[in-house]
Amino acid sequence: MLIQQGRVSLLTNLPWVAVELVSEARIEEVTLHISRWAKSRLSGEPFQLLFPVKSKDLSGVELISPYLLARSRKLEDLKGLGSIYGVVGPLSDAKGKILPIEDEFARNVKVQAEAEAEKWSAGIQETSFVRILFGPEHMLCGEVIKIKGKVAEVLVVLRTRKLKVRIPVRALLNLGNVPKDEREYFYLPK
Repeated sequence: MLIQQGRVSLLTNLPWVAVELVSEARIEEVTLHISRWAKSRLSGEPFQLLFPVKSKDLSGVELISPYLLARSRKLEDLKGLGSIYGVVGPLSDAKGKILPIEDEFARNVKVQAEAEAEKWSAGIQETSFVRILFGPEHMLCGEVIKIKGKVAEVLVVLRTRKLKVRIPVRALLNLGNVPKDEREYFYLPK
Protein backbone atom coordinates (compact mmCIF):
# COMPACT_ATOMS: atom_id res chain seq x y z
CA MET A 1 0.00 0.00 0.00
CA LEU A 2 1.34 3.43 -0.92
CA ILE A 3 0.24 6.42 1.16
CA GLN A 4 0.92 9.83 -0.39
CA GLN A 5 0.51 13.54 0.26
CA GLY A 6 1.35 16.68 -1.71
CA ARG A 7 2.82 16.87 -5.21
CA VAL A 8 4.46 13.46 -5.24
CA SER A 9 5.64 14.00 -8.82
CA LEU A 10 8.43 16.09 -7.22
CA LEU A 11 9.71 12.90 -5.57
CA THR A 12 10.25 10.95 -8.80
CA ASN A 13 13.58 9.08 -8.70
CA LEU A 14 14.51 10.50 -5.28
CA PRO A 15 15.82 8.01 -2.70
CA TRP A 16 13.75 6.39 0.04
CA VAL A 17 14.48 5.70 3.70
CA ALA A 18 13.92 2.44 5.57
CA VAL A 19 11.79 3.12 8.66
CA GLU A 20 12.56 0.69 11.46
CA LEU A 21 9.71 -0.31 13.75
CA VAL A 22 9.73 -1.48 17.35
CA SER A 23 9.29 -5.27 17.29
CA GLU A 24 6.02 -5.30 19.23
CA ALA A 25 4.46 -2.41 17.28
CA ARG A 26 1.12 -2.92 15.53
CA ILE A 27 2.03 -2.08 11.97
CA GLU A 28 -1.35 -0.66 10.95
CA GLU A 29 -1.42 1.75 13.91
CA VAL A 30 2.15 2.88 13.30
CA THR A 31 1.35 3.52 9.64
CA LEU A 32 -1.61 5.67 10.68
CA HIS A 33 0.58 7.64 13.14
CA ILE A 34 3.25 8.18 10.46
CA SER A 35 0.60 9.48 8.05
CA ARG A 36 -0.69 11.93 10.66
CA TRP A 37 2.87 13.00 11.51
CA ALA A 38 3.60 13.72 7.83
CA LYS A 39 0.43 15.76 7.46
CA SER A 40 1.18 17.94 10.48
CA ARG A 41 5.01 18.16 10.39
CA LEU A 42 5.73 18.31 6.67
CA SER A 43 3.13 21.04 6.04
CA GLY A 44 1.92 19.85 2.65
CA GLU A 45 5.39 18.90 1.43
CA PRO A 46 5.33 15.83 -0.82
CA PHE A 47 5.62 12.61 1.15
CA GLN A 48 5.26 8.92 0.36
CA LEU A 49 5.06 5.94 2.69
CA LEU A 50 5.27 2.43 1.29
CA PHE A 51 3.62 -0.14 3.54
CA PRO A 52 4.73 -3.37 1.76
CA VAL A 53 2.22 -5.93 3.03
CA LYS A 54 2.83 -9.54 1.99
CA SER A 55 -0.11 -11.03 3.88
CA LYS A 56 -2.68 -10.05 6.48
CA ASP A 57 -4.76 -12.58 8.32
CA LEU A 58 -5.74 -13.60 11.84
CA SER A 59 -2.09 -13.97 12.83
CA GLY A 60 -1.36 -10.34 11.88
CA VAL A 61 0.51 -8.50 9.16
CA GLU A 62 3.56 -9.89 7.40
CA LEU A 63 5.70 -7.42 5.45
CA ILE A 64 7.69 -8.12 2.27
CA SER A 65 10.50 -5.99 3.66
CA PRO A 66 11.33 -5.76 7.38
CA TYR A 67 10.92 -1.98 7.09
CA LEU A 68 8.39 0.56 5.94
CA LEU A 69 9.80 2.82 3.24
CA ALA A 70 9.34 6.60 3.26
CA ARG A 71 10.57 9.57 1.27
CA SER A 72 10.30 13.32 1.08
CA ARG A 73 12.32 15.94 -0.76
CA LYS A 74 14.76 16.23 2.17
CA LEU A 75 15.65 12.94 3.85
CA GLU A 76 16.76 14.82 6.98
CA ASP A 77 13.11 15.85 7.55
CA LEU A 78 12.34 12.18 8.16
CA LYS A 79 14.50 12.02 11.31
CA GLY A 80 11.39 13.24 13.15
CA LEU A 81 9.78 9.84 12.54
CA GLY A 82 11.71 8.58 15.58
CA SER A 83 9.35 10.60 17.80
CA ILE A 84 6.39 8.39 16.83
CA TYR A 85 5.35 5.62 19.21
CA GLY A 86 6.30 2.28 17.68
CA VAL A 87 9.00 3.70 15.39
CA VAL A 88 12.72 3.36 16.10
CA GLY A 89 13.46 5.81 13.30
CA PRO A 90 14.95 5.96 9.83
CA LEU A 91 17.83 3.56 9.26
CA SER A 92 21.08 5.45 9.72
CA ASP A 93 24.81 4.83 10.09
CA ALA A 94 26.82 5.08 13.34
CA LYS A 95 27.15 8.86 12.91
CA GLY A 96 23.38 9.35 12.55
CA LYS A 97 23.42 9.96 8.78
CA ILE A 98 20.32 8.53 7.10
CA LEU A 99 21.08 5.68 4.71
CA PRO A 100 19.26 6.28 1.40
CA ILE A 101 17.61 3.45 -0.54
CA GLU A 102 17.45 3.57 -4.32
CA ASP A 103 14.10 4.31 -5.93
CA GLU A 104 14.39 1.18 -8.09
CA PHE A 105 14.45 -1.04 -4.98
CA ALA A 106 11.29 0.62 -3.62
CA ARG A 107 9.56 0.23 -6.99
CA ASN A 108 10.34 -3.51 -6.97
CA VAL A 109 8.97 -3.85 -3.42
CA LYS A 110 5.81 -1.98 -4.46
CA VAL A 111 5.30 -4.32 -7.45
CA GLN A 112 5.69 -7.35 -5.15
CA ALA A 113 3.19 -5.89 -2.66
CA GLU A 114 0.64 -5.23 -5.41
CA ALA A 115 1.04 -8.80 -6.71
CA GLU A 116 0.44 -10.18 -3.20
CA ALA A 117 -2.66 -8.00 -2.79
CA GLU A 118 -4.03 -9.37 -6.05
CA LYS A 119 -3.62 -12.91 -4.67
CA TRP A 120 -5.70 -12.15 -1.53
CA SER A 121 -8.68 -11.06 -3.53
CA ALA A 122 -8.37 -13.46 -6.46
CA GLY A 123 -11.73 -14.89 -7.48
CA ILE A 124 -13.89 -12.51 -5.43
CA GLN A 125 -17.31 -12.02 -6.99
CA GLU A 126 -20.85 -11.42 -5.82
CA THR A 127 -21.82 -14.02 -3.15
CA SER A 128 -18.16 -14.64 -2.18
CA PHE A 129 -17.49 -15.03 1.54
CA VAL A 130 -14.67 -12.64 2.51
CA ARG A 131 -12.70 -11.19 5.41
CA ILE A 132 -12.25 -7.40 5.56
CA LEU A 133 -8.52 -6.70 5.90
CA PHE A 134 -8.34 -2.94 6.43
CA GLY A 135 -10.36 -0.16 8.02
CA PRO A 136 -12.54 0.04 11.13
CA GLU A 137 -14.31 -3.23 10.26
CA HIS A 138 -11.08 -5.18 9.68
CA MET A 139 -11.20 -8.91 10.48
CA LEU A 140 -15.01 -9.05 10.20
CA CYS A 141 -16.36 -11.50 7.62
CA GLY A 142 -19.32 -11.21 5.31
CA GLU A 143 -20.77 -11.84 1.90
CA VAL A 144 -20.10 -9.67 -1.14
CA ILE A 145 -23.50 -8.43 -2.29
CA LYS A 146 -22.37 -6.08 -5.05
CA ILE A 147 -19.21 -5.19 -6.96
CA LYS A 148 -18.96 -1.96 -8.94
CA GLY A 149 -15.61 -1.46 -10.61
CA LYS A 150 -12.95 -2.07 -7.98
CA VAL A 151 -15.24 -1.46 -5.00
CA ALA A 152 -17.27 -4.17 -3.26
CA GLU A 153 -20.23 -3.90 -0.92
CA VAL A 154 -19.96 -6.50 1.84
CA LEU A 155 -22.85 -7.49 4.09
CA VAL A 156 -21.63 -8.39 7.59
CA VAL A 157 -24.33 -10.05 9.69
CA LEU A 158 -23.63 -9.49 13.39
CA ARG A 159 -25.69 -10.98 16.18
CA THR A 160 -27.68 -7.78 16.78
CA ARG A 161 -27.46 -5.93 13.45
CA LYS A 162 -26.24 -5.94 9.87
CA LEU A 163 -23.48 -3.77 8.42
CA LYS A 164 -22.98 -2.85 4.79
CA VAL A 165 -19.34 -2.00 4.15
CA ARG A 166 -18.11 -0.37 0.93
CA ILE A 167 -14.46 -1.25 0.46
CA PRO A 168 -11.94 -1.82 -2.36
CA VAL A 169 -11.93 -5.45 -3.53
CA ARG A 170 -8.15 -5.56 -2.88
CA ALA A 171 -8.83 -4.93 0.82
CA LEU A 172 -10.72 -8.25 1.05
CA LEU A 173 -9.45 -11.77 1.61
CA ASN A 174 -11.34 -14.45 -0.30
CA LEU A 175 -12.22 -17.19 2.23
CA GLY A 176 -13.34 -19.60 -0.45
CA ASN A 177 -16.40 -21.82 -0.45
CA VAL A 178 -17.54 -21.75 3.15
CA PRO A 179 -21.03 -23.28 3.44
CA LYS A 180 -23.69 -20.66 4.24
CA ASP A 181 -24.61 -22.30 7.55
CA GLU A 182 -20.97 -21.99 8.77
CA ARG A 183 -20.52 -18.33 7.84
CA GLU A 184 -20.06 -16.11 10.86
CA TYR A 185 -18.99 -12.48 11.22
CA PHE A 186 -15.75 -13.71 12.80
CA TYR A 187 -15.03 -16.91 10.93
CA LEU A 188 -12.16 -19.12 12.07
CA PRO A 189 -10.95 -21.48 9.33
CA LYS A 190 -10.82 -25.13 10.38
